[in-house]
Amino acid sequence: MDQERIGCFLKQLRRERGLTQEQLAEQLGVNPRTVSRWETARTMPDFALLVELARRYGVTVDELLDGERCAQSTEKEEEKAMEKIADYTRQEKQTLTRRFHRLFWAAGLLLAVAIALQIAELTDRFPWDFLSGLGQGTALGMLIVGALFTSRLGARLVAGKQKLFKKIRKN
Repeated sequence: MDQERIGCFLKQLRRERGLTQEQLAEQLGVNPRTVSRWETARTMPDFALLVELARRYGVTVDELLDGERCAQSTEKEEEKAMEKIADYTRQEKQTLTRRFHRLFWAAGLLLAVAIALQIAELTDRFPWDFLSGLGQGTALGMLIVGALFTSRLGARLVAGKQKLFKKIRKN
C-alpha cells in the first residue's frame, strides 16, 4: 500500500468532482487539515471514511487502496481486494492500539512519579505538593480516557461525536 499514491489519487478524485478540501471536509464532517493530510500522505482516512470516500467518488475501496482505477474485477481480484481491506483495518487498529499503549505507559509513569514524591515526603512543600497532585490527576484522567476508548463504549462515543459534529455543521 503506497500512501503517496493513495493521497495523489484522493486529490485527483476530489478535483474531478470540483470540490475544495474545505468543501469535502464539511461534507464528511472532518477538519479541512485532515483532508490535506490524506492528500499529502501524512495520514490515512479511517476505514469508515474510506468507504464513504469510495461511495462519493464512485470507485471501490480497493481502487482507493491501490491508488488508481481498475478495469473490471475478477473473482480472484475481489479476494485480493478483501485482503487489502482487512490489512488496512488491521493496520488502523494497530496504530490506535500503539497510541493507547503509549497513553497507558505515560499515565503509569506519571502515577509512579506522584507516588514517589509522596513517599519522599516532599508533598508538604509548594511545588512538589502541586506536582504530585497534578501527576495523580493527570494519570487518573489518562487511564479513564484510555479505558473508555479501548472498551466497546469508545466506538459509541466516537460515533456519537461524529453525528454531533455533522449536526453542528448542518446548522
